[in-house]
Amino acid sequence: MIRSVLFPLAVAASLLVPAAAAAQGDETPLGSCRIIGHVEFTGDFENAGPGKPGFYAGAVVITCDDSTLYADRVEWTATTVTATGNVLLMQPGLHVMAERMELDRATRFGTFHRAMGWARVAGSAQADRSPFGSFESEVQFSAEKIERIGPRTYRLTRGWYSACAQPSPRWDFTLTSGTVVLDERLVARNAVLRIKGVPVFYAPIIYYPLGSDERSTGILMPSYSTSTLHGSGVSNAFFLVLGRSQDVTFFHNWFSKGGQGAGAEYRFVSGPGSDGQMQVTMFDDRATAKRTYTVRGSVNQRLGRRFHVIGRSNYVTDQQTQQLFQQNVFDLSLRERYFGATLAGGVGRYRITANAEQRDYFNGLQSAQRQGRAPSIQVSVGNKAIGRSRIYFSATGEA
Repeated sequence: MIRSVLFPLAVAASLLVPAAAAAQGDETPLGSCRIIGHVEFTGDFENAGPGKPGFYAGAVVITCDDSTLYADRVEWTATTVTATGNVLLMQPGLHVMAERMELDRATRFGTFHRAMGWARVAGSAQADRSPFGSFESEVQFSAEKIERIGPRTYRLTRGWYSACAQPSPRWDFTLTSGTVVLDERLVARNAVLRIKGVPVFYAPIIYYPLGSDERSTGILMPSYSTSTLHGSGVSNAFFLVLGRSQDVTFFHNWFSKGGQGAGAEYRFVSGPGSDGQMQVTMFDDRATAKRTYTVRGSVNQRLGRRFHVIGRSNYVTDQQTQQLFQQNVFDLSLRERYFGATLAGGVGRYRITANAEQRDYFNGLQSAQRQGRAPSIQVSVGNKAIGRSRIYFSATGEA
């Protein structure tokens, strides 16, 4: 969601580039862009050349490619362009209104003052999809200032954003200041999320990656919980990208009554049909003075061209802790733990299969029935004729 909060504002600021192009042409003092609309009066030296000062006033309309600028007055000097009075910048899918727009003609950096508008994000790669497979088609935004301070860097002051179309949005996001580097990161200060006008979340500073692959190293959003059993709880996590095909997440959980825990989750995809994920957690239960480990995951990995390994695990060392601290009904009602792995492959006529697994079915917190193999190995030799006869030989052995 944070990605889409400031993206429309950055897009609005990026439209200063077409305005700069309008200031560097040869056909008018503002460049090769067309001046249309009813201009009531202009400066005495309007035709002195693109490098001379002047102004247009009245119903000024300037078009550049697919962008159109409306203003009551447009002034220019050899270094700057300024638009004031009912400033409206329009582009397909984006409308920006402002009291004032300033632009440096040399650097193409500029500022919108008291800007507001809407943007259409449907079809944009930057839009955040909802859990139902769609995303908001339009967003509203405003900011006291939108400044372009670098080729891809924008500074926002007192920004506001919402994707709700209602006159009184169901939710909105505000920030006192922020910096956006397109396709890299945003840093928002004093960010507040409000639901129906009620503040529900505040962060003094938020760092959010904006990589085009949507996978960037960084701190994940913390979560807070409270219950009579655990007390108050805070969960934090750090996501580390190890490459295009693997990543790891480190996390820490703290409960005022229950204790604290830590763990890590590793995921990888090494090729078609070869992937896996593994989560290992540790929890110190303050009430029972027990340390419990949990290992969950699965792996489906090819080993060269001849062998394949499949593994699975959902194993907890202490069933009592599992029952006390699980938050969902499925894990709370789970009365078994298991781990296992299978290695299969062959070389020529020889086929090798190895299995190791263990399953414990709990009747209570202490007693359980155990089944499994630790381990079993099966070797088989395929059919082959003995000499030139019609007698075939094969063999199978298991230990």
